Amino acid sequence: MNQDPIHIHQCALIITLRCTLKCKLCLVYAPYYKNPKDFGLEEVNKSVDAFFSLIDSCGTFNIQGGEPFLHKDLPEIIKRVVKYKLKIGKILITTNGTLQPTSDLLEVLCENRDCIQINISDYGPNLSIKVRELTEIFEKSEVPYRIINYNGDDIHFGGWLDFTDHTYKHHTEKDLINSAKECGYRKGGNLAIRLGELYFCYRVARRVELGIIAKNDLSCIDMYSTKSLDEKRKNIRNVLTAAYTPACGYCVGKRAEEEHHPPAVQVTQNEIDTGIERM
Repeated sequence: MNQDPIHIHQCALIITLRCTLKCKLCLVYAPYYKNPKDFGLEEVNKSVDAFFSLIDSCGTFNIQGGEPFLHKDLPEIIKRVVKYKLKIGKILITTNGTLQPTSDLLEVLCENRDCIQINISDYGPNLSIKVRELTEIFEKSEVPYRIINYNGDDIHFGGWLDFTDHTYKHHTEKDLINSAKECGYRKGGNLAIRLGELYFCYRVARRVELGIIAKNDLSCIDMYSTKSLDEKRKNIRNVLTAAYTPACGYCVGKRAEEEHHPPAVQVTQNEIDTGIERM
C-alpha cells in the first residue's frame, strides 16, 4: 500500500458563485451562472472536513468565490478551516476590494492573524472602490493583507488569460503533454473544492458542468463516495502524477507565453445572453 504523503501546492475552496463584479474572464465563470448562489455552511464545512481527511498538507488554502465577503457564514467557514491550520502553510481569503468586512468577520480575522492573509485584488478606483478603507481596517486591526495590482502599470502576471474557449486545442499527444507540463495549475497541484467534489482545477469543473468532459476519477473526486480512503487518495496521486488529464486538451493552460488580457473587463448582459464561452 502506498503511504507516501499527499502534499497539495494550492487548493481553492469555492464558497459562493455570487459576486459584486462581472468580470468577463472570471476564473470561476461567475457571471455566466444564471442563478449564482452561496453554498450552505453545513455543506462547505463537510467539504472542508472531507478534503483534509484525504491530504496530508496544503501549501496555500484559499477561501474564495465569487466574492467571499458576500457569504454571511464566512466567519464560521474560517473557523472550520482554521481547525486544520497545522496542515496548511497559509490560509488566504481573496476579495475584490468592493466590500468591507462585517464586525463578526473582522473579529474572526483578528483572532487568527497568525495563519490568515487577506488578498485584495485591486482593479482600480472605478471597480475596487473599498481598497483604501480595507487597507485602513487591516492596518489598524493588524490583520495581514496583500494588495494584488490589476490596474495601471506592473499588472500582476501581466494580465489575465482567456479560459472561455473550451474547444479542443492539442492535435498531438506531444503537444498536449508539453502544454500540461508548462501549466501553472498542474505544477504541484492546484485543486478546487466545490460541494463535496474535488476538481483538479476550476476549468475542469466548468467543462464537466458544460458536458464537454465526463465526470470521473480523471476529472474530479467525489469526496463523499463510498470508496475507501485509500482508494480516494490513490485517485488523487494518479491525477497529480499524470502527464495530463482529459480536460487539458481543451485548455491553453496557465502559461506565461499565452496572450494576456486586461484584468476585470466587465461583461455586458448582451454578451452573456449571446454566449461568451466557446465550445
